[in-house]
Amino acid sequence: MTGSTIQKIKKLSAIEAQKIAAGEVVQRPANIVKELIENALDAQSNRITIYINEGGKSFIRVVDNGCGMSAQDVRICFERHATSKLQTFDDLTNLTSFGFRGEALASIAAATKVTLTSKETTAQVGTTIVFEYGNMVLEQEAACNAGTDITITDLFSQMPARKKFLKADQTEARLITQLVQAFCLSNLEVHFMLYTHNEQSINCPPAKSVLQRCTQLWNHHTSNALLDIQADRAKPNITIHGLVSGPQLWKYDRTHIFIFVNSRWIKNQRICTALIKGFNNVLPNGKFPIAFLNIAIDPTDVDINVHPRKEEVAFVNPRIVEEMVEKSVKKSLENRVGHLDNDPQKNMFTVAVSARATSENSQTKPGAPVMSMNDRITDNSVVTSGYGYFDQPFVSSVVEKKELPMTTHQTFLEDEYCATVIGQFNKTYIVIEKDSELHLIDQHAAHERILYEQFSDRFKQLESIKLVFPDIIYVSAADLVIVQPYLSLFGDNGIVMEQFGDDQIIISAVPVHLKQVIFSEIVHQLIGWIKEEVGSSQDNFVHLINEKLRAQMACKGAVKAGDQLSIMHMKELICTLYKTNNRFSCPHGRPTMWPLTLTDIERKFKRRN
Repeated sequence: MTGSTIQKIKKLSAIEAQKIAAGEVVQRPANIVKELIENALDAQSNRITIYINEGGKSFIRVVDNGCGMSAQDVRICFERHATSKLQTFDDLTNLTSFGFRGEALASIAAATKVTLTSKETTAQVGTTIVFEYGNMVLEQEAACNAGTDITITDLFSQMPARKKFLKADQTEARLITQLVQAFCLSNLEVHFMLYTHNEQSINCPPAKSVLQRCTQLWNHHTSNALLDIQADRAKPNITIHGLVSGPQLWKYDRTHIFIFVNSRWIKNQRICTALIKGFNNVLPNGKFPIAFLNIAIDPTDVDINVHPRKEEVAFVNPRIVEEMVEKSVKKSLENRVGHLDNDPQKNMFTVAVSARATSENSQTKPGAPVMSMNDRITDNSVVTSGYGYFDQPFVSSVVEKKELPMTTHQTFLEDEYCATVIGQFNKTYIVIEKDSELHLIDQHAAHERILYEQFSDRFKQLESIKLVFPDIIYVSAADLVIVQPYLSLFGDNGIVMEQFGDDQIIISAVPVHLKQVIFSEIVHQLIGWIKEEVGSSQDNFVHLINEKLRAQMACKGAVKAGDQLSIMHMKELICTLYKTNNRFSCPHGRPTMWPLTLTDIERKFKRRN
């Protein structure tokens, strides 16, 4: 017996199918602006003006002075699969342009109302065409300037399912602003202007350099803090260049990180992560650098068509690119730190004190919280040894007033160093005069960096002292299970620790500089780190935990703000700091020093304009 059949599968109309497909290309106003600017650039425009209202949800207009289109091109550019660049699939492997009047216009026209007017440079008249949600409603000749003027209105008005996912006007406008900033950075020869509600928010005439463009977009403070970055050309098919911020400038989010591949702005989480790893131990936790990075690569080694909106790319060898980015950033920061060391006589931060200052400050004052490391603490007692001040780090402790022993290092200071320690400000900052500049050095951040590098250099070889009264730390049974396999990490860093009962850990020995430290905070912080990094590979996990542990130990063991230092202590700290790697910031990313030039001072006193 044959029953009646019901057709379950139906073919959508061309208009409905196009509306659905539009969602892959157009999710928000910024996607439309991106496509239109790319089309304008491919048309050899050198002046592009963008207008938006309500974050682009109600109105977008892009005007360019490019080569324009003929009447025939104006009609066909809104058809699906229309393009000026491709003839075969194989052309995708060598694609270098952004796109030209076609790849996305069909999708945009399906989701909005579009009015496009365009005229070729040699034509007498132009052409105007109007689409409303995929249907052409008008085509006519128009008197207009050479180039293209396209207006988009009422985004998703007939597609409420998509419209409800749009964000607030301010959010959408901010995304468009960031997009235009990216185009400004990668197209220096083009004059970009952005108007929001008829108020100009970006005006960037052609610039000679990315640095000049940064000044146009932001300010001199930002551009002056940027460092050149240049990758080693070990890989002939890949070069990396751009700018990154120094250790004293950062942002609270990633909105100032711009990654370009062959001058195309892309979003690639792995490249961004590699860049941020290059700033490891330079920036504070939760802070992000400013970076403008362009990766020039053979088009055959990158696929720019893996994403419908061309926002992401795929590399043939992604790991090579990531390593180059990370190393390039590290090298740029190291060059910033190391450029002062090229001439020890002129560039190395050095100190010398007057005879009067030496005589007045050559002894530790009563109750001073810092003691010379010529004194070594063992089993809660102080014994004198011949070690130099930084052969072992500081220990925070109250000591008796006594004369500091003079060492051979004192002669070295007076003979070689060409700066002057003025003193200590607010018991926190060491003030130095050098080469017509004043430099403020944060004593805690500086000592923290010194200790961190010493911990790294002496890994698994740190000397420990036995505690007369072992420290017992209480943890939950669950947390003890988490931390117990990693107690050896403490041992590698000079802290002898073991499980003591079901909910206790006992510490029996610590490095000398951590004798006064309360370890419960460090232990509980380590447990938190283990929980955060549990998804990492084992080698990477141990590396990260060790770095964080050293940074925390250095922070706890360093001299504090409010600790009074003698001139000798200040001299020794500064001398050691300027022999230390990564000396411009502490392990948590705070700057160790800040220069104040004579010009700045004279301007404050109105001696200079």
